[in-house]
Parts: sequence; structure tokens; C-alpha cells
Amino acid sequence: MVPVRRFDPLSFKVPDSILSVFAIILSILVLVSQTRQRRPGTIHEKVEFEINIRVEEKFLKCSKCCTSLFYDRILTFFYTVFFK
Repeated sequence: MVPVRRFDPLSFKVPDSILSVFAIILSILVLVSQTRQRRPGTIHEKVEFEINIRVEEKFLKCSKCCTSLFYDRILTFFYTVFFK
């Protein structure tokens, strides 16, 4: 039998290993930078949520004041029209 030689022997083991390690390090750096970029976004969302809560509280307070003022005016009007 004739011995069969490999068509493409693996002759680049060291560069292949170096590129694999470089790819792993690069992927880790990308993931870390994405996490750092996401942090200010979550802080911004928290601040925006707190602002929305405060605005809603002030709006409800103002709405209650306007409602009570409106009812006071209506009652005063009906009182003056029907009872005086």
C-alpha cells in the first residue's frame, strides 16, 4: 500500500493560537465596553422616572386645587341664583 499524505498539513499552530487568544481578549473587551455604555442609560432612565413621578404628583395636586375651586365657584353661583 502506498502511504497517503495529508493534503494540507497544519503548519500554522502558533499563529492560529495567537489569533484565537486575541479574539477571546477582543470579545471580552467588547462585552465590558457594552456594559459600561449601558450603565449611564440605566441611570438616565432612573432619573427620568423620578422626574415623571414628581411631575405627576404636582399635576394631581394642581388638579385637585382646580377641581375644588371649580366646585366652590359652582356652589357659590347656585347659592346666589337660587337662594338669594
